Amino acid sequence: MPAGQSAEDPKPARRESDLVIRSPLPAWIIRALRAGGIKRMSLLDTLSDAELLAVPGIGKRALSIIRTVLPPHRGAGRRSL
Repeated sequence: MPAGQSAEDPKPARRESDLVIRSPLPAWIIRALRAGGIKRMSLLDTLSDAELLAVPGIGKRALSIIRTVLPPHRGAGRRSL
């Protein structure tokens, strides 16, 4: 067993990253989102289409790609045009 780790304290399971930079989105969309202050997929999921289109560098094509990458929305936060 590695030093500093006991049998009672196993390593926590790795969680899937919520960071936009670790998403499967194309680099040009990631750059635009990060420049617009959006760094987490969880935040991205709550924004309406109009709010996303207001981010410089995000147009209808980028919006379409973003919506295909995000899991189907379960809440009422996302609003479309």
